Amino acid sequence: MAEFPDLGKHCALSSCQILDFTPHLCPRCKQHFCGDHRLSHGCLDSDANASTADTGSSSSALPVRPFLCAKSGCFNRESVKIVCPDCSQNFCLSHRHADEHECKYQETVNDVVNCEKEAVKKAVLEKLTQASKEEKPEAVAPVTKQKKVLSVTEQKRQDKIEVMRLKSKTSNANCGILPADRMFIFAKVYEPEERRLPVMIHKKWTVGRCVDKIAKDLSIENNNGVPESKKIRLYKNEAGEFLPMADNIVDYCGADDLEMVVLKRDL
Repeated sequence: MAEFPDLGKHCALSSCQILDFTPHLCPRCKQHFCGDHRLSHGCLDSDANASTADTGSSSSALPVRPFLCAKSGCFNRESVKIVCPDCSQNFCLSHRHADEHECKYQETVNDVVNCEKEAVKKAVLEKLTQASKEEKPEAVAPVTKQKKVLSVTEQKRQDKIEVMRLKSKTSNANCGILPADRMFIFAKVYEPEERRLPVMIHKKWTVGRCVDKIAKDLSIENNNGVPESKKIRLYKNEAGEFLPMADNIVDYCGADDLEMVVLKRDL
């Protein structure tokens, strides 16, 4: 083997010193040993392993696992290399995935992606806001303040802007609703004045829970739990019947954003 002088390791046991091409690195004494002495070379760790081994089989018949897991606190070994493609470190089968060994490279990638998403969201919001300002016609200020009636196209654009503003406020907050389960609807209310604002709800919530969420977000007094009090209810439109409190909200609004509901108090 003169052509490969660095191949293999000599057994660290003084009475052996044999050259082994698949040496075993003892995790306790940090020395290499041959297959015959990897479990019995006087080290406390090897003695403990040797005492628990099957007495009916030879120690040389045990599989050699020279590749130690790089995760902190893990001493598992594998017979083949399992290298993370991101951080280029070797791990065991239990910790081979990036999220299982807290891969530093993956954390950096996630931070960059999140920053890019926030930048794109901010740029789109600014573009929509600017487009809304440019298309807004100039008008002489009336003597009494009147609410402008928007066209269908203008209303949709304004709704998207309002929803994006709400998303930007709640994206990093602990709102208790996973992004995949969020739904944004517009609630029209009359207390203390007529308003139409977006509210974030859960797709699987009941109508009653959505009433509580809308009342809380829009600071409307809610006495639905008080006996003999006037209750606030949810309507699909101004003239229809109120929605049953126990029904699911998606039965009336669907799973898409920008649906509108009306919140009114009993007379």
